[in-house]
Amino acid sequence: MHIIYRLCDAAGKNRPEWFSKEKCLRNFLEVFAAPAVYQSSGVHHYSHFILDGLCHEAYIDFERALVHCRVPHSWLSAIYINERHNARACRRAFDYALELKLPDDEILYFLEDDYLHLPGADRIIEEGIELGYDYVTCYDHPDKYMDPSPNPLVTHGGEGSRVWCGRQAHWKSTNSTTMTFAAKRGTIAEDWPVINEHLNGDYPYDFRMFRHLLDYRSRQLGSPIPGSATHVEQQWLAPRVNWQEVACGADG
Repeated sequence: MHIIYRLCDAAGKNRPEWFSKEKCLRNFLEVFAAPAVYQSSGVHHYSHFILDGLCHEAYIDFERALVHCRVPHSWLSAIYINERHNARACRRAFDYALELKLPDDEILYFLEDDYLHLPGADRIIEEGIELGYDYVTCYDHPDKYMDPSPNPLVTHGGEGSRVWCGRQAHWKSTNSTTMTFAAKRGTIAEDWPVINEHLNGDYPYDFRMFRHLLDYRSRQLGSPIPGSATHVEQQWLAPRVNWQEVACGADG
């Protein structure tokens, strides 16, 4: 698996008091990139960091996290951009991933810098792809359970779905997610015109993008239930997990 991690120092969202991007980064490294992951599974993943306009302090946090988690430098790369613009930086991340010239069956995980993961989230992603989902998210988005919900496809606190039982988790088909998701490289290449079409505003139009992919290209998007990751915004934390404990564990 190749993870494309997009990191910037922008702020302004409604965050829990325990949130920091350094905690999210350390958590990511511990779950996906630390030597202990390789020792337990025999597989190591490659991390590609898109560093967008980082200030000096944010760059120091980045370097400190790499040292703390003892990630071998041969397992990662970093490029520096100065977009300071969500949609344009997102496009750069996709361009970079497609230019890697990987096999079409290689899994790409596009990851924003304000997510936390549970241990084993990498295996969850791999299982979702093995089950046949074209796109996989670890994030069980709480908008699927709200009544009323900002998601127009959710009614009475639920969405229409199908549920499967995998080895690692139960899975459901879901109607949308954020710009943090995984797919095979070949799928991204085939769908790039649709993805790119929804990166023309100030921010990615993720809901419209996934509706286009699912409705007109017959793609399937899968999510584990409960989720194995969360977007760290106060009102959008994935249910049934104490994410503060997960974040504080990244300080160890």
